[in-house]
Amino acid sequence: MADLFNLTDYHPAKYGAAFAEAIGDEPTMPLDAGRPDRAMRPVLDALAEKAAAELTVVDRDAFSCCLAAVWLLHGHLGEAHALCQDVPTPSGSYWHGVMHRREGDYGNAQYWFRRAGEHPACAAIAADWDPIAFVDEARHAVKQGGAQAEVCAERQRAEWRALFDHCWREAVA
Repeated sequence: MADLFNLTDYHPAKYGAAFAEAIGDEPTMPLDAGRPDRAMRPVLDALAEKAAAELTVVDRDAFSCCLAAVWLLHGHLGEAHALCQDVPTPSGSYWHGVMHRREGDYGNAQYWFRRAGEHPACAAIAADWDPIAFVDEARHAVKQGGAQAEVCAERQRAEWRALFDHCWREAVA
């Protein structure tokens, strides 16, 4: 796999105070559904309103994708699903695929990645990034654990960061 999204250039503070607070210490998302971080619930519940008050949102669909991403980051798959499932863009389809991959619905995840098509964020993740192939890698890593799961978790982090950054740049002026 080619170099992953430059993790050293990623700083949540550049996304505004509300998103920086919601991203927090950026927990490592498990490859599976994991458990929702219930302590983050009040912050996540207030995120849309707080972020909209401090930012100039120019693309509501991309903004919904940013919200879905942060809910997903903290393990709230149902809330993430509700935010991205009806977004009629490649980014909405991509986040929808990530959510289904995390819940273990691998075939559905691949369907949504196919719907997303050649997403512009893929080149930022890695030169040879293939989200459909990554579904199979993640499925194997969930079963096997160990070093492969750690590698996949780091790839998933790079994917999250690159896709979030892409959606952010579309969402705000």
